[in-house]
Amino acid sequence: AVSGYDLLKHYHEFVGANLGAFVIGFIVAFVVAYLTIKLLIVFLQRFTFVAFGIYRILFGVWLLMI
Repeated sequence: AVSGYDLLKHYHEFVGANLGAFVIGFIVAFVVAYLTIKLLIVFLQRFTFVAFGIYRILFGVWLLMI
């Protein structure tokens, strides 16, 4: 919300060449974020966090020992 407000507040800076770069950046960021979230959901449906949990416990024990 704050970013949107700041965008409206400084709309005059996004004219001409800046506007095109802004729109392309927005679209690319949106697509990458969408695909990343979709991939994460598919990954979490297939795999669990058991291996990650074991890794974190072992890493924590190792950190306590050093």
